[in-house]
Amino acid sequence: MKLLPTTGIDNVLFGMTAQEVALQLGQPTSIFNEEEEPEHVVHQYDALKLRLTYYGEEAGRLGYIGCADHDLLINGKKVIGEAVARVKEQVLLSAENEWEVENYTFFDTHFSERLWLILNVEYGVVTDVEIGVPFKNDEEYDWKR
Repeated sequence: MKLLPTTGIDNVLFGMTAQEVALQLGQPTSIFNEEEEPEHVVHQYDALKLRLTYYGEEAGRLGYIGCADHDLLINGKKVIGEAVARVKEQVLLSAENEWEVENYTFFDTHFSERLWLILNVEYGVVTDVEIGVPFKNDEEYDWKR
């Protein structure tokens, strides 16, 4: 799979409906609502190690993607299982000062607001990637579809 920061993953683009995505990926393994935001519906695809979140308040459009697939590529390079410094510098071509880092007990998160992308890190390597639909301005999403 190819992750396209600010756009989506493969042919799955921010702004698509669950029905449109199902035409691309088939039916999800499981469907559930987020605990903190129950209007958000999550479709999980176990075989793809992929979670897609649809925003109920935005007519059910795809707004967030999480992926832990070991074959995930960004700019043609693998990211899962790779050193976080390498991914930020060589794969995402970004400066260290672009990233907000938060430390938790067993993992760290590295967030780029420019890309609206999170690298989740354990033991210094990327374990999964999350991307959200970026904003055009403070109140409006930049839907790709």
